[in-house]
Amino acid sequence: MKQRRLWFDLADDTLAEPRVAILGLPFDRAVSLREGAALAPERMRAISRTADPISRRGLRVTARVRDYGDVEARDPSGYPLSQQTWLEAARSRLSALPAGAFPLAIGGDNSVSIPAIESFARRHGGDVGILWFDAHPDLFESYDGNRDSHACALRRAMSLAGLGADQVVLLGTRSYAEEELRFIEEQRIELVTAADWLASTTDQLASRITQRLKGFSAIYWCVDIDGFDASCAPGTGYPMPGGVPVESFFQLQERLFAQLPIRGMDITEVAPPLDVNDMTSFLGAQIVLETARLLSETAPALGEGSA
Repeated sequence: MKQRRLWFDLADDTLAEPRVAILGLPFDRAVSLREGAALAPERMRAISRTADPISRRGLRVTARVRDYGDVEARDPSGYPLSQQTWLEAARSRLSALPAGAFPLAIGGDNSVSIPAIESFARRHGGDVGILWFDAHPDLFESYDGNRDSHACALRRAMSLAGLGADQVVLLGTRSYAEEELRFIEEQRIELVTAADWLASTTDQLASRITQRLKGFSAIYWCVDIDGFDASCAPGTGYPMPGGVPVESFFQLQERLFAQLPIRGMDITEVAPPLDVNDMTSFLGAQIVLETARLLSETAPALGEGSA
């Protein structure tokens, strides 16, 4: 097999000002069901060496990419860090990424979105919107006694980053607890369920989301892999049926990158030990590739277009 550099031959560790800054967040001790997501950065990197930088549309990808390695979840002696110690290390590393780069964090369970959103909101002065693609809203106040559980990730991030309900869109959700549903209703969070998605055209979805988030200077997109239908992404701790097909996601991503100032992203909950034929890890890597295409010099300018 042809030997390629990381991330589809795009990565260059000498770049001072990359277009895309990738950081691995291999932490999965905040899960409520099954671990395994800590191995996703390593597996997705390996998969990224198997293909050329060409998108699913046959378009060449030219974005300048630098991989900044991982925020290690263990100390030098191999002892696991406490979650609070790890979260602080992640905040520091995320905040240190180049200011002009598009941060793309690779989890890890969804709790890694907490420091990712915090650092993003700090960088953009709090004037940010959050697009939360996930089978679950992750809006518990506390879960199993842990406010930083992956089941609390969005609510905890909103609290720590000082974000209001009007700054959030839930996308692709289809599994709720009573506590979460009450919070959504009371706070009037924009809820685009998987059923809504499947009943709408791509343009209708993009228009609805854009109307909610168009006033913010920067948008952060959290991509929990279980937002996809379980047939597309079986390798995750909590796979859910009734979700979004892959091509539908990519088509919406193209619309939203053209219409909104999407300035950062994370991909979480890919769990290689739970996968089937690496299907989920390949999907995670493809999301990186398609995102890099949208950030390439020859792609349309971000934030341009209308709903």
